[in-house]
Amino acid sequence: METYCFIGSDKNAGKTTALNFIYDSLCRKDRPPALCLTGIGINGERVDTFDGSAKPEVRLRAGSYFLTHVRHLEGYGSKFRTLQVLGEPQFHGPYVFGCCLTDFAVLLEGPNSRQELLLAKAAMATVVGDGILLLDGSIDRQFLADPAISDMLYFAVLFTDSRVQQQRAAAV
Repeated sequence: METYCFIGSDKNAGKTTALNFIYDSLCRKDRPPALCLTGIGINGERVDTFDGSAKPEVRLRAGSYFLTHVRHLEGYGSKFRTLQVLGEPQFHGPYVFGCCLTDFAVLLEGPNSRQELLLAKAAMATVVGDGILLLDGSIDRQFLADPAISDMLYFAVLFTDSRVQQQRAAAV
């Protein structure tokens, strides 16, 4: 299973937007590969805690696989089939690895450590096989560049007129 990781220079640089673009492009192929999506970290908020802006959704398509924290799946029971639950003691989950039965938007929140991510990838690879894992990354998880985790990195760079973002970037 190849893994494409989306990382960025700043919060709100466009990581999820880039993931959505690549996901859509792969889905439009005549013979799309098996696709699985997850995220890194503990955020998963609908509104950014930094500047109050709405976070872009990930709209999963029927037939795609995903891994997210169980709390993001309340009310979606008929939209997916659970393949495996990854929980304690190996995970700070519980995370649901599932297959979409229909299209639906979901927050992606996956494992937040190298070890958990490697274990999750091993579990997903048994189902996804030669497919592609799209990983909505982070700006501060350097382990995502490890070749055992990512085969390809997409790097989003923030270009903004927002004073809040400019002040934050200047402070770093």
